[in-house]
Amino acid sequence: QEKIANAPFQQRMKVALSRVVEIYNKDEMFEYAVEETEKVAAAAVAEDPAPESDGTIDTAPLDDSDPETAPLLFSPDEVPEGQVSLKGLDSMISEFLGGIGEYSRSDIEALFHEIDSDGSGFIDRDEFDDFIGMITTESRTLSDS
Repeated sequence: QEKIANAPFQQRMKVALSRVVEIYNKDEMFEYAVEETEKVAAAAVAEDPAPESDGTIDTAPLDDSDPETAPLLFSPDEVPEGQVSLKGLDSMISEFLGGIGEYSRSDIEALFHEIDSDGSGFIDRDEFDDFIGMITTESRTLSDS
């Protein structure tokens, strides 16, 4: 346990996720992340419906600038149905993997980039399933050795 607690975020995340998918259904985890993505988009519309606004929301600032001041990358009507934003992934991690310890915004962005294999700025169902498959395979390989 202490070895895991002192491991880098990516490693802690993968170990925790491989254990969590034994308890929770990956479909439940993905759907939770999708719902959180949709809530963020809906909240942004409710907060700033002004016509002079560009309508963008802070759901996936995936660039190299300062995360606190990163430009907003998409508007609510650009959120692909059934896909997960950076904030949706972060919410899912907090909900299902709350015990993995602290992590930075750059940690979650790096993980998001790893899962978002097509670089679309969203995680689709296939990318999520591929990532979970990779995690569980890695976990089995480590436990067999």
